[in-house]
Amino acid sequence: MSSIERTAYPRFASGRVLKERELEQFYSPTPDELNYIYKNIRGIEMQFNFAVQLKTFQRLGYFPALNTVPSVMIEHIKKCLGVFDDEITFYYKHDTTLYRHRDHICSYLKVTRWEKSKKKSVDNHSHPARHLAVEIAYQTSQTMNHPADIINVVIEELIRHCYELPTFNQLDRLVKHTRSLVNRKIFQRIYQQLDPRFLKALDDLFFVKSEAGKTGYHFLKHLPKNPTITHFKELLEHHDWLMSFGCVGGYLSGISKIKLQQFTTEAKSLDASDFKDMNRYRRYALVISLIQHAQRRAKDALAIMFCRTMAKIHKKADEELILSREQQAEKTKYLLNAFYDVLTACKEEASDTEKTEIIMTRISHHGGIETLYDECEKIIAYQGNSSFPLLWKYFSSKRLTLLRLVRVLKLQTTSQNKSLIEALQIVLINTHNSAEYILDEVDLSFASKEWQRLICKKDNSKLLISRRYLELAIMSCLTNELRSGDVFIEGAGTYSDYRKELLNWESCQPLLDNYCKEINIPHNAKDFVKMICDDLSKVARRVDAQYSDLSELVIDEQGNPTLKKRCPKQRSQLAIWLSQEIRNRMPERNLLDILCNSHHYAGWAHEFGPITGFESKLRDPIERYILTNFAYGTCMGPTQAAKHIKADITAHMLSWVNRRHVTPPLLDKALTKIINFYSTFQIINAWGTGQSCAADGTIRYIREENLISEYHVRYGHRGGIAYHHVSDQYIALFSTFIPCGVWEAVEIIEALLKNQSDIKPDTVYADTQGQSTVVFALAYLFGIKLMPRIRNWKDLTFFRPNKTVKYKHIDSLFTNTIDWNLIETHWPDLMQVVLSIKAGKMSSSLLLRKLSNYSRKNRLYRAFQELGYVVRTTFLLEYISNVELREMITATTNKVEQYNQLSDWTSFGALELVASNDEDEMEKAVKYNDIVTNSVILQNIVDMSDIIHQLTREGAQIREDDLASLSPYLTEHIKRFGDYHIDIQQIPAQITDPSKSLKLVGWSQLNLF
Repeated sequence: MSSIERTAYPRFASGRVLKERELEQFYSPTPDELNYIYKNIRGIEMQFNFAVQLKTFQRLGYFPALNTVPSVMIEHIKKCLGVFDDEITFYYKHDTTLYRHRDHICSYLKVTRWEKSKKKSVDNHSHPARHLAVEIAYQTSQTMNHPADIINVVIEELIRHCYELPTFNQLDRLVKHTRSLVNRKIFQRIYQQLDPRFLKALDDLFFVKSEAGKTGYHFLKHLPKNPTITHFKELLEHHDWLMSFGCVGGYLSGISKIKLQQFTTEAKSLDASDFKDMNRYRRYALVISLIQHAQRRAKDALAIMFCRTMAKIHKKADEELILSREQQAEKTKYLLNAFYDVLTACKEEASDTEKTEIIMTRISHHGGIETLYDECEKIIAYQGNSSFPLLWKYFSSKRLTLLRLVRVLKLQTTSQNKSLIEALQIVLINTHNSAEYILDEVDLSFASKEWQRLICKKDNSKLLISRRYLELAIMSCLTNELRSGDVFIEGAGTYSDYRKELLNWESCQPLLDNYCKEINIPHNAKDFVKMICDDLSKVARRVDAQYSDLSELVIDEQGNPTLKKRCPKQRSQLAIWLSQEIRNRMPERNLLDILCNSHHYAGWAHEFGPITGFESKLRDPIERYILTNFAYGTCMGPTQAAKHIKADITAHMLSWVNRRHVTPPLLDKALTKIINFYSTFQIINAWGTGQSCAADGTIRYIREENLISEYHVRYGHRGGIAYHHVSDQYIALFSTFIPCGVWEAVEIIEALLKNQSDIKPDTVYADTQGQSTVVFALAYLFGIKLMPRIRNWKDLTFFRPNKTVKYKHIDSLFTNTIDWNLIETHWPDLMQVVLSIKAGKMSSSLLLRKLSNYSRKNRLYRAFQELGYVVRTTFLLEYISNVELREMITATTNKVEQYNQLSDWTSFGALELVASNDEDEMEKAVKYNDIVTNSVILQNIVDMSDIIHQLTREGAQIREDDLASLSPYLTEHIKRFGDYHIDIQQIPAQITDPSKSLKLVGWSQLNLF
């Protein structure tokens, strides 16, 4: 059975007190309803019973058991009807009357009863509601696999078609049966495609290999290590083993992406022993989905290793270039001495044969031809400011492995220009050719002029191709084009052809008008370009006209702009007193108790459960989910947590729950519940509107024996980035884990698209790492305002609308002009990408990872970049002319930096984020920590609200501005260390509604929650 808490099935939550404004909004009969009741129902007692059933049905969509209706709601409806007789209670003496009232209510609301039967006919079913539910469940099960998700879709459709909802047990059984039917058909279809030899290969995965002591299934979950040449070779062997199963994608064709991902997640969570008693059809389907995932991950890992290795080779050559420049004078003197000795030998009176012998002797004396030749190339490189001639020294030892890699991966190009791939084929043919030059004709249009000068050598009238430089140029260009998406790997994940993920233009056109209307932009290219051109021109003219009044903006005679800061606002004495009083009165809390309390408030732990989606069979599941979250969210890990938690729990159990019952999407859902409860506190409106958030990352240590760990220049050590989106109301909305080598801005949009909470910002503040021209463009097309705090904004190019326009005061800022034709030409391509992301066909972060790398071939990149120039220039003009905007950006970005400090404080258990090399586990660890940190913030809000309520009752006059200076990031009263005791049965004190007693100056009818 599925867990009801993981679904949207409406119900009265046990222990939750209905608030007064909620009773007024949802449970007060309208005048029309009262007229209907008085006109059609006889007797005050029956009118009261009818009204209660009517309002509960309107709220829930079904008739609950009478004893489950909250008493506070019954009393409220009683009051609305003017019934003050205590002897009148919500009770039916006869079931006949009860059912007649229910039929009457459904008839009044024009809702079809679930059990209402009709005569069978060709177009009519005896049970229309059930038939619709089965049909929707069957269709949804084709694309989704989680029972809770399917149940939610069925509920939505039943309500939309005006049907009464069945009981949860009925709905759960219906969905479970339908989902099993769909999955069984899928599993059987896969099985029927398998030949006996392949079946045997799959069966062999579950036997222990004697030489390794582990099963083949274990090796399917193998994780790549850090990019050394030894690990490179191991990964190549692992890839070859995986590909020995053949391309398994054909077996899985027709299965939706979401469903296949859930099959893979389930397979990853299982051990080989778990398949022993599993239905064979399901067993083979899960294993094949895991094989496909492993094949894709191996190809991606090889691509990452290749790019990292080439980047390291270039870095070493660059470092040598810098170092050698200091030694250049000495080496030049040495080479001049050698050249002088050769010239002296040439001037001697001797035969040509004797001169040749003398010259060769003197050359040998100076190290020989090869040594002098290499030294000359290095000097030329230093003079030309290029490290390319120095690359071979570091490339040669890895050459055969890298060539083997590109041969195995079968790289392909996304453009019509195939010169790079054709040149690669020539290099692969000459892999074992040790000659310095190759005789094949090679199209070098893929290479830069600098590379072409090194590759091509002229011998009289003959053009020679340097084999070494050709290989280096190809490998370097492959690195860049793999990152930009101009070259892809068939069958990979991240490095596959992202164009295949896009909706075709025919599918986009029906969606275009509504989407453009939603974000308020024209639905054709010409009008779109005119609008953004007019916006840029308008802002530029306004800033130019206001320049004389902008005391904080100064442009000197050389055209260099400077921004001056205003004096910061000082907190009032009352605000300082209020802050100190709150700190003094905050009750002492234990971190584990805070997690329990936040679950009692928001019910976030109900979101966890078996990956299959059914109800947990664990003993005390909620307690175990809270303890697991505590163990991983504080970075203690299961071993240390089990030692310090005084409960019947083991490290193995915590690890097992993390692996089998928790996934990143479930953690996001749990976090959303905390955010939604937090959003009900009106005090947070003193800090912001919820319409904006700030994004920033913080370095987290991770194990170095993996492909993800990289050195971060800004932080000065290796690790990964925990990237947070924090609301202007202080709560974290979304977090993710990204490697250090990835530009942080690629995740800035994806978080807002995935955000399912009640706080929905449309403005994002960030630092320099959170922006680029492509990100500006994509954010604009999603209706998101990107407003970063750019450190080096003076060095950015301002683009004028056209070449002829001139400005009186700010003209010196503009150094380039927008290519409007480029944007207009590729507007359909831009909208195709946006609509594809909106439809869930691809992620914005994947696209931005491609487009964040320069590409001279990719037209989409150039179009996004040009649109980004427009949006960024418009923003920069607003930024330099609006001091309030700059202060708002600084204040909000400061909040996310403070959140990072609080996040570090709650992750006190270890320096490392998680004791795993799995990127999914790192992602989960970041989200675990968000739940712990947000729980601390929520508990602080509850306690602060109670204290403010106490102060107002004591006569304190608290102003809105005083609340605005507060922060929920308080930690002095929280105990982190020692032994931990959990008591999930201990219910926190009821939160009272202090709205009637609070009288805040400047804030009418303020509720603290």
